[in-house]
Amino acid sequence: MIQSLEILYVGSGHEEAARDLEGRGARILPVRSVYDAIVRLKRTTMGATVVELPRLGASPKEALEELRTAAEGRPVFVFMSPEDWDKVRGEGVFPQEDVLLHPLYPEELWRRLERNALDHARHEFADR
Repeated sequence: MIQSLEILYVGSGHEEAARDLEGRGARILPVRSVYDAIVRLKRTTMGATVVELPRLGASPKEALEELRTAAEGRPVFVFMSPEDWDKVRGEGVFPQEDVLLHPLYPEELWRRLERNALDHARHEFADR
């Protein structure tokens, strides 16, 4: 199990999921904007980012690219409604493995965060 996994959350609500993740050893760090997340990602080497689709703004593709660049291989998930996923699925901007759909099930989110964070940690360790 991962301890002290930091999760930047760009969005609102979902207190139940946040409490569940914190109970599993994660630390939720709410941030106001994608820009704030990018700044924070550049100052740390651990963690993952979850951003709600509307918070990506008018240019979600560019915002997501900037987030991924700042994350340097750490997981970045986009949280959206099934209706939004139906609209953007064919655009290729959001790979399915990076998408989290409403309703947010804490157990599913934890499994995906844990799996992706472990993959990132393995690559970091192998590169040393």
